[in-house]
Formats: sequence, structure tokens, C-alpha cells
Amino acid sequence: MGWPEEPLILPKELQDGILQGKFVAFIGAGISTDYYGDWVTLINNLCEYCGCSKRVTKDSSATQKLEAADGAKQANLSRYLTHLGNHFGRYPTGTHFLYPALMDLPFKDYMTVNYDPLLERASKNHNLPANLKCNPDIKAYPDLNIRERQHRTIFYLHGKVDVGKTPKNRSIVLSQSEFTYAYRDNGPIKLTILPCLPVDNFCYFGCELSEPDMRNLFNIEADLLEERNSSGRGNSSRSQKYIFFSKPEVTTEDGFDELLSRKRMTNMEEEYRKLRIKIIWYVNHDGNHSSLLKAFEDLAELYYKQSNPNPLRGI
Repeated sequence: MGWPEEPLILPKELQDGILQGKFVAFIGAGISTDYYGDWVTLINNLCEYCGCSKRVTKDSSATQKLEAADGAKQANLSRYLTHLGNHFGRYPTGTHFLYPALMDLPFKDYMTVNYDPLLERASKNHNLPANLKCNPDIKAYPDLNIRERQHRTIFYLHGKVDVGKTPKNRSIVLSQSEFTYAYRDNGPIKLTILPCLPVDNFCYFGCELSEPDMRNLFNIEADLLEERNSSGRGNSSRSQKYIFFSKPEVTTEDGFDELLSRKRMTNMEEEYRKLRIKIIWYVNHDGNHSSLLKAFEDLAELYYKQSNPNPLRGI
């Protein structure tokens, strides 16, 4: 039976912040799953293609998945890069429903840890008004430079695979060794994200932020804020961070267990609270995240009405 159907109501401070262009949209792999598959399938296919015996499951830790990808890369670098090019360099036949909805809103910037062209395609192909056009100079790892940030810039934090192309070595961040190198001190990812975390507001979609190197960025941010506070400079961070998850539905032999489901939600909320991120839950019975989509479509319609208070009709 599961959770009863209910609309997703976005917090007012989040709605106002997005409409005022004060939020960065951070997009994870879950938004591309329908077209490029899940992380586990990708890594297992990489291992098989490269002649590596390692395999992972959905229950494997993020570290185990990264290490398996490393095994594939070490087994055969050429085939590793070729497979990534064949997989993510395919011309997209469609797009995830959320991309147009997010492009219809005045997000300050867009950051993604995906490699596929869906975000880039949405920014260029969607029929956007002039004030919502994205900066055409897309930033992709390793050539990230937050100082060149302009209006609605797109950042491919883990690299981008161009359609029909094979990526070069160290242009993609997928395996453990690639993460270690990419997230090094004074490396491009830290120099891009760390300055943003204390001052920019973030909405996280389709991701769990589970990779240890990514999580460590939030720990660094917390340490910096604590240092400022203890030194008398105060906590200068007023940034807001929200992440969207569908409500878990834990089942037992008796069916849906609401108590266990709520316990899992409480545990997750505590986990993300340590990262200074608030979870926004929504019901997802149909698997299409329709309540999430409607919430952002409604917000986009509100933005359109505010931007066009007296639209001409009947012409």
C-alpha cells in the first residue's frame, strides 16, 4: 500500500530563493538513469569489457564501486576509455523530465557530476527566453574555473563525454584513483566547490553525495565555519542546502511498515543534517517522480507569471 498520495509543497524560503535566482542546481546520476543506466550496471559492464573480475551490487559501498572501476581501468586503460565514450557519447534520444523544468527556472548556475550530454542539450535546445539562456561557455573537468563564472554557467564537475568522442585519460572522474587525483588539495574540483559551499544556496537532485571525497568537502566546510566562529569572526555562512528524496517504503512479510520507513527517514535526516543539508521528501508511487515534476512545473509557471504580469493575448 505504501505512503498515501500527497502533493509536494516546496518550502517558501526555497521557492522565493529559486525565483530570485539565489540557488544553484546540483544534478546527480539519478537524473540520467533512464537513458544511461545506473552506476552499478555501468561499473560491472566496464569490468567485463576490460577483463576485470571485480563486480559490485546496489548494496556495495561507494568506495567498493570506485575501486571496482579502478580495477577495470588498470586492467585495460584503452578499453576503459573506449567503453565510456561508447556509453556516454551516444546521441541522446530523449531527456529526463526534470531537465526542462529546471531550465525554466532562474537557477544561478548548474553543477553536475554526470558525464552525459543531457544537461548541455537541455540548455541549448530548450526554447528559453533571453533571461534564462545559459552561458554557452560550459566548464568541464579538468578545466574548471570558478573565477570565470558568469550568469547561469554549467559545470561538469567530473568531466563530460562529448557525443561521438572517446574521453582522454584523466578527463573523467569515475574510479578511485581518479577521485583521489581530482579531489586533491588545490585541485580543480576543490577550488571550484569549496568557495561556493559557505555562500551559495544549493538544491541537490538525483544524488546522494555518497562518495567519500565529495562528503569530505562538506566536512572541510564545517571545519572552516567552526574555525571562524571560534576565532570570533562568527559564522558567516547563511547558505541553504536542500536535497530531494522519495519517501522510503520499507516492507516486511506483512507489507508496508510505516514505522520502519519513518525510522529510515529519521536516520537519513540526521545523516544529512551533519552536512548542513535539509531533506525534502516526496511520494513516488509511479516511479516517474511526478509529484517532484509538478512542484517545479508549478514554480516555473509562477515565475513566468511574475516575469510576464500582462502578457498579450489573442494576437
